[in-house]
Amino acid sequence: MGIKDIIKEIMRYIGSRGIVAGGAVRDLVLGRKPKDIDVFIFYEKDFRRIVKRGIFDKKPQKTERPFEANYPSTFEVYNTTLHGYPVQLIWNDHVEETFKKNIRATDIINCFDFTINMMYIGGKRNVFSPRVVLSTNIFITDEAQESINERRIIFNPGHHSGISSSAGTAKFLMKRMVYLACKLDFVIAPNTIQQVIEKYSGFCSALEAVEWR
Repeated sequence: MGIKDIIKEIMRYIGSRGIVAGGAVRDLVLGRKPKDIDVFIFYEKDFRRIVKRGIFDKKPQKTERPFEANYPSTFEVYNTTLHGYPVQLIWNDHVEETFKKNIRATDIINCFDFTINMMYIGGKRNVFSPRVVLSTNIFITDEAQESINERRIIFNPGHHSGISSSAGTAKFLMKRMVYLACKLDFVIAPNTIQQVIEKYSGFCSALEAVEWR
């Protein structure tokens, strides 16, 4: 089964309760094979039901260090597989606390780190059965499209960190921007490093010893 079919199966299962977003969608748009699928669930009550197992190959297991950040996170992330393909189920308490009962897909992606990741897959719902997805569509924000067109890694000023320290956030973002630039063959936008420093200034002194190319 192909990656697009797996995503469709996930969307049929979660329906209006969440979206597939971030790296998997980015890689599909860029013609690359995603390494895993990130599934963002809007509300905790739905997240608790979904992580019990559902359609997945095995019961999802909670990870204490999500996104390979090596720091405690305010996100909850559970890892599992579907048809052997890695899947991450994610719930962001900040989004639910901020938007309460009116969460939209854009509320999720507007918290992402770099604009290249600000895209998602959603679907049209059957009005008689809201959890049944009739079709899936890729939605690309203007910010993500700009990043693609310019082939640049651009920091999202609206980023909300899931890492529970400014120093940890800055260190993670610095590593991640270099990783994304190398992986996608993009360049880092000139002001991106400075924007990260300004937003997470607690890490400024440690950056003085780092040479960026």
